[in-house]
Amino acid sequence: MEYSRSSRANRKAFTLIELLVVIAIIAILAAILFPVFAQARLAAKITNSISNVKQVGTGMVLYAGDFDDTQVIASNLGDADAPLLFDFFAAPNNRYKPWSYLISQYTKNEMVFQDPTTGAETFASCSESGLPPSQDKLAKIYCPQFGYAFTVHSPVVAPNAGRFNPQSTSALGDPSGTVLLVSKSSRRGGSRVDPIIPVQGIWYGNLAQPPICRADSTAASLTSFPSYCSTRIRWGLNGTPDTTISGRTFEEGKDTGNNALRARGKAIVAFADTSAKVLTPAELAVGTTWSPTTSAANVLISDDTKYRWDEK
Repeated sequence: MEYSRSSRANRKAFTLIELLVVIAIIAILAAILFPVFAQARLAAKITNSISNVKQVGTGMVLYAGDFDDTQVIASNLGDADAPLLFDFFAAPNNRYKPWSYLISQYTKNEMVFQDPTTGAETFASCSESGLPPSQDKLAKIYCPQFGYAFTVHSPVVAPNAGRFNPQSTSALGDPSGTVLLVSKSSRRGGSRVDPIIPVQGIWYGNLAQPPICRADSTAASLTSFPSYCSTRIRWGLNGTPDTTISGRTFEEGKDTGNNALRARGKAIVAFADTSAKVLTPAELAVGTTWSPTTSAANVLISDDTKYRWDEK
């Protein structure tokens, strides 16, 4: 018993200075390691996003295989069993099925339409789709976070200005170099992603905007499919004059037509051959004069053999 009391009496405790030193070391290690962990998490999300967009692209190819080699239409308007778009279009175009809904039977998982580098859409963020509050699952399909390069694969071509015209997959001369899907601005911020053109029946929220867009159509001399697009969300400096589309950062596509750059300043892209990768804005706009400091009005085709947004 006497030995035990002596041992306790001779035991030294940490001084205040020693405790403060240990705490400071732990804080320094945390400051060093937390950014590393954050980068590792982002890398994992980017990998998951690439996998998702590749699965969506594969679903589109499977759809085309069942529909006589024809790409999925950008949107199917007027179906009686589609949700009512109460604010969007006048009848009969006020019921709407986006391309993502049409291929969802091939993907079998609503989460593949979402980009893990941002928060998934919910009924609240997708409320403009006209879905009821109980349809959070369907909202992830109706409001995909990858945009369809419709001006190539399902353009609105004059004189049928109010109708999408899905193209044959065999028309593509270079599937591995033709954009199919691009990461889109998130609706999580609560503001409208893209404009709506009621006369044409186009909601751009689920579509990828090409770098070249003039007067709501791409000129025949610039692309083989002269297709309506939106001059309200163009590539280049000051490319979003529409005040209803607010609060976009560079990462959310402020200067890249609302095609998002959440993968460390790069876009997540799927090509028509279902390959997928991350690309810088310059790589995505290759063949054009685009730069972050170039006015949207001055973005032009510089080399149409390299342009990724036509059928070649």
